[in-house]
Amino acid sequence: MEKNKILILDGDHKNCLAIVRHLGQAHLYEIHVVAYARKSISFLSKYTDRKFVITSPKKDPDLYLKELLQILANDKYLVLIPVSFISFPDMFGA
Repeated sequence: MEKNKILILDGDHKNCLAIVRHLGQAHLYEIHVVAYARKSISFLSKYTDRKFVITSPKKDPDLYLKELLQILANDKYLVLIPVSFISFPDMFGA
């Protein structure tokens, strides 16, 4: 049986690691993590099944969104979990 996939953003954030560990201990999901650096803390978890390094939304919001949409287009995810405010580019002009 194939597990549902969950995509978690902000792999550099300690709260992301807590979410990865919590969901991973249930052994119900395939956990994919998006981070902005190769040495992301969440990449070290034994529960992280797949790792993506993309451009930080602070550096280039448009490229970040393009890369994130490409990840979402390449796989089917049960849920996308943004962890911190950095995941929300200023798309609404606020």
